[in-house]
Amino acid sequence: MVYRNYITLPLIALAVIGSQSAIAEPQSDRSSAENPCENPKIVGVSKTLFNLKAPEDEDSPSIGDITRTENEVYGPDGRRLRVEWRDADGAVSLAFMELYDDSDLPYGAFYVESGELNPNLEKFEWSEDGKVKTVTYSQPDGKVTSRSKFFLGAEGREIERRYGLKDDDTFSSSDTVEYLGKNEVSYTWSRADGSRSSKVVYDIEETDSFGNWTRRKVSRNGIETQREVRTLTYSSSVCAQDMK
Repeated sequence: MVYRNYITLPLIALAVIGSQSAIAEPQSDRSSAENPCENPKIVGVSKTLFNLKAPEDEDSPSIGDITRTENEVYGPDGRRLRVEWRDADGAVSLAFMELYDDSDLPYGAFYVESGELNPNLEKFEWSEDGKVKTVTYSQPDGKVTSRSKFFLGAEGREIERRYGLKDDDTFSSSDTVEYLGKNEVSYTWSRADGSRSSKVVYDIEETDSFGNWTRRKVSRNGIETQREVRTLTYSSSVCAQDMK
């Protein structure tokens, strides 16, 4: 196993996508090609989330207020190394660091959430064809808390996510994901017993010159909840100039 640590972090700032919903997203945007200027690798992502829903009480953010910022750092080989979330006050709410094996497949991650001093662990297991990833979540003391399974499509993007696995065929809930071009445009969450479901739709408002979204509106069950704005940094400075 090779631990590719391109950026040294203190333990409290370990980063990766520690919540199940967060794990899913930016993989679909990362690209690689022989010509780095036509399809360069992403080496950094900075995202800001703004509230669009009317506050339910005085302590809730006002419409248009920042609710969270997210930053991702990638290595020179295009692998995502860490993710950090900060709340509206700037405090770290989630930090995560991803680990890779000798074949450059991610095999796990450490992450900490608000107020935690010791990192939790995610362990990844892959199917032989590389299309199914099983994630086991455990606490610092090694106690397993839950398991999830992620199914990848032909382009290596997640098309289904199953949560609360009891065995390979039994789970508590799942997401099905839809894409348009490079971008995720919606996902539908449902309980396995069919008792409840919801749909999140991403309305892509702006993209950069490489087709990756830079501004989108988020709706849940037809109600607009937030707007997300992000900046992507690419591996080639020449390509970065093309984006301006």
